[in-house]
Amino acid sequence: MESLNSCLTYEAGGALGLSYRVVVDPDKCIGCGACVRACAYGVLELIDDMAYAARPGECRGCMDCVRACEQGAIEVLLAKGKP
Repeated sequence: MESLNSCLTYEAGGALGLSYRVVVDPDKCIGCGACVRACAYGVLELIDDMAYAARPGECRGCMDCVRACEQGAIEVLLAKGKP
């Protein structure tokens, strides 16, 4: 896990050979688990009341976790250096 502007960042592989970066802002995450329930690929888990990308390689970039997070704590971005 690497830090980026006080956010938790995870590299992930996805569909069509694209890689994604899952960013969780710990200042916004309230540990509600909505993102965990929304993710059909089991990427996210709650650990100590904080969302983590436990299996970032499973991320497909569908953005369901982002839409489920009412706090705006999650971003899914194309990984640096990818198309």
